[in-house]
Amino acid sequence: MNQQAPIAILPRLDDSERVDAYWRAVSETLHFVLNEAHFSSIADSARARLEGASAETQLLFYHASPFQVAADLAGVTNTELDASDFAAYREIIERFEPGRFPPPP
Repeated sequence: MNQQAPIAILPRLDDSERVDAYWRAVSETLHFVLNEAHFSSIADSARARLEGASAETQLLFYHASPFQVAADLAGVTNTELDASDFAAYREIIERFEPGRFPPPP
C-alpha cells in the first residue's frame, strides 16, 4: 500500500484561527486515533508550553504534522500504527482542510 506521510497544517503564528485548528487536530488525533483518555489536557498543556517559546521555536514546531505531535505526546511511534490509524487521521484533517488529500485511484 502506498501511504503518504501525514501532512502538516502549517499555521502562521499571527493566525489564531489556524493555530486553533492545528491544536484541535492534535487533540482529535490523540483522542480518536491514539485513544488517549486525557487528550484535551495533554494538547492544552503542550500548547501552553509552546506559547512561551520564541517565535523561531514556534515556527519550527509547526512544521511537524498534528499527527506527529500527537504521537510524540502519546509516546507512540509510527511503527505502532497501522493503515486504519492513518485513515482516521486523514478524516480529521479533511474536516479542517477539505480537499487536502487527492481522491484514491
